[in-house]
Amino acid sequence: MCVRVVATLGDNPTVNYEDRTDLLSPDAVVSSGVLERLRSEDSDPLGCLNEVGEPQVTSAVARAVIATFIASEAAIGAPEAALPAEQDAAECGYAFGRLFLGPLAGDRMTSEQVSSDLNRMYLFALVDLVGEGTPSFGTHLSAYLRERARLFPEAEALAGAFEEAAYLAWCTGFGTAAVLAGHK
Repeated sequence: MCVRVVATLGDNPTVNYEDRTDLLSPDAVVSSGVLERLRSEDSDPLGCLNEVGEPQVTSAVARAVIATFIASEAAIGAPEAALPAEQDAAECGYAFGRLFLGPLAGDRMTSEQVSSDLNRMYLFALVDLVGEGTPSFGTHLSAYLRERARLFPEAEALAGAFEEAAYLAWCTGFGTAAVLAGHK
């Protein structure tokens, strides 16, 4: 499943996502204001994570980006059982981003533009940026994703591979919110 995770956002299905050298850091894609909010010690990312509940994606652009992501997962052979859980993770990531970053600039960008930015950016670095202000965030996020996976027993049976896919899906949703909040 590692290879599947890679192929989701990259062109070379033989390279692990985290080993891709063509990905840009978030500071090359999102605004400095968003980066400051991500790093802020004054923010409450753990409270926002716990506040997500049942995610609702109201932005048409965000819904389209997530749908494109899920379709690409299916196209590259993601197990059918994993797709609803990955969609949930992406929607939760987006909902977290909305709570954490505040109001978004709106749908000034198309879903194609947002997807293009996500495909250029190392999405896992967004979690690292939040971790600068709240070092335990990554650990809490992993626990949160494991708990959400329990809502999808078929996907949870995929174990470690699904955890990696859910993490990337969550980061895709969160990245969508970050890009919409402040595009460079």
